[in-house]
Amino acid sequence: MVAVAAAAADREGSAAFRERTAASSVERQAAGSRSQLRQLVHAGGLRPVPASSADWTYPEVPRRGRAQPIALDCPPPRYGVAGDHAAPQFQVFELATRAGVDPGATAIAIAIESCRLERLLQQPEQRGRDWEEIAWVVYREGGVERFRSAAGLRLHGGRGRTAFRKSFRLYFRPEYGAARFLPGVVTPPDEPGPRSIVVHSDQRSDGQRRVWRFVNSFGYDLAMRIGGVVPGTKPVALLLNGTPRGAYVLGERVDRDFVARHLPHTDFDLLAGKGERSPEALALRDESLRFVVESPRFDLEAAAQVFDVDSLLRWYAVVVYCGTSDAFQGFLARDRRSSPPVFRMIHWDLDLSFQVPARVPEHGWQKDLLAFVLRGPRGLNILPKAALYRLLTEDPAARDRLVRILVDAMNHEWSSAYLNERLDHYERTAAELGVADREYQTLLRDFVARRHDVVLAQLREHLGAATPVDLEIADPGGTVLVDGRPVESFHGEPWRGRYLAGMTVSLAIAPEDRTRFIGFEVDGQLVEEPQLELRLEDEARSVRVLWAT
Repeated sequence: MVAVAAAAADREGSAAFRERTAASSVERQAAGSRSQLRQLVHAGGLRPVPASSADWTYPEVPRRGRAQPIALDCPPPRYGVAGDHAAPQFQVFELATRAGVDPGATAIAIAIESCRLERLLQQPEQRGRDWEEIAWVVYREGGVERFRSAAGLRLHGGRGRTAFRKSFRLYFRPEYGAARFLPGVVTPPDEPGPRSIVVHSDQRSDGQRRVWRFVNSFGYDLAMRIGGVVPGTKPVALLLNGTPRGAYVLGERVDRDFVARHLPHTDFDLLAGKGERSPEALALRDESLRFVVESPRFDLEAAAQVFDVDSLLRWYAVVVYCGTSDAFQGFLARDRRSSPPVFRMIHWDLDLSFQVPARVPEHGWQKDLLAFVLRGPRGLNILPKAALYRLLTEDPAARDRLVRILVDAMNHEWSSAYLNERLDHYERTAAELGVADREYQTLLRDFVARRHDVVLAQLREHLGAATPVDLEIADPGGTVLVDGRPVESFHGEPWRGRYLAGMTVSLAIAPEDRTRFIGFEVDGQLVEEPQLELRLEDEARSVRVLWAT
């Protein structure tokens, strides 16, 4: 009997399968429909090979509908085995090293009995505790083991549940072993580790079928820089039952435990913008939507009855800059202790940022999320979109506030120096984790090089913003603050920012450097005060800082 090795007929599956099979014959068997196999054969030139007896298989599965748990001949779950370091399930890194994984790579290894894994794979649409299986987990950094425990394993995701590269969730419970994952991986070292984490496949294909990596992580970095509530992430190599599965990303799961660790208290209503099922949460959403839609006028004052407006606008600023195609499916946390109770935005699911969207023959840096909102609130069940539409079409002060948030972020928090440092970091990470296809890295650098000017043009087109004006500060020398943020000279080059005509920018010398300060030379005129308010008109402005020698 001859089988065709294949994956589910999705872009990620095709790309991952071609990558795995490019250098050698196919090693894994996966059943699929005849049409799926035909598509993959045409896409990647796959050829029939003899079926093997591998543990990891991809059977044909129903895409929708409830099903009863499959009765498989599995032994009873073994709880309380976290301390059993000699258990064969924990000997996963030795197997991985023989398989060719860099022993120094940051990696997470999951071992699970084959019949339990099969049960999950055969019913990928099923959710809940009934579809959790015990597994064994080891985490390692720099060649040193830092964590091991048994944990509950589930499949993770929406449409991705039927994709070739599966994503997983790990639940840490006292009855399994450790009650939490290791602190300092996706959470700060001085805070508790999460009770559950996502092991995400982190592979996305754009409209040109190019594979992108670490998109969520990079987008979350930008959100965190401007004060957003963001899941922590960590790129790793995944080993499943001793077999390398490539680069994955560990991430915090957004749940009530996440809220308790990231927000000032735990008295919040958590509302998912995507796939919400709770009747109570849906009723809260509908009540808030009615207020947004039916208010006679929806300005900043009215919006503050429903939202933490600064959180909403900063969340949207990240979406606008990143060009996130499916932005409005994140989480909202309603603070029951505030008066009135208001929603704060949680940044989540930025995986369709930066790259060229499907079926749209344009560059990623051209995407326009302002136009997407201002065309009208189609789909009024999307609470933040409806609120933003009314705010930005009815209140000039809201438009000015969003413009200022974006301009300040692009000049300071998302400066060229910061963006390039982050891109360097993720390129090193991709190399360390053995990512072969890295064309996306060139495209991402092109995105950040162009995006600042594109967003300024979109602000002018849609929100009536003024023309861009350049501000140059030569020879900062000591610490110069622009709008309260320190700026530096890089390699002797002046600091440059791009603002909009009519904006006022504050310049100040840090107190510790004022004894050396002589003055600001502004367009050839000397200003001796260490603080200066500079109004930008239609022409570029140049400032030189003079210091005593």
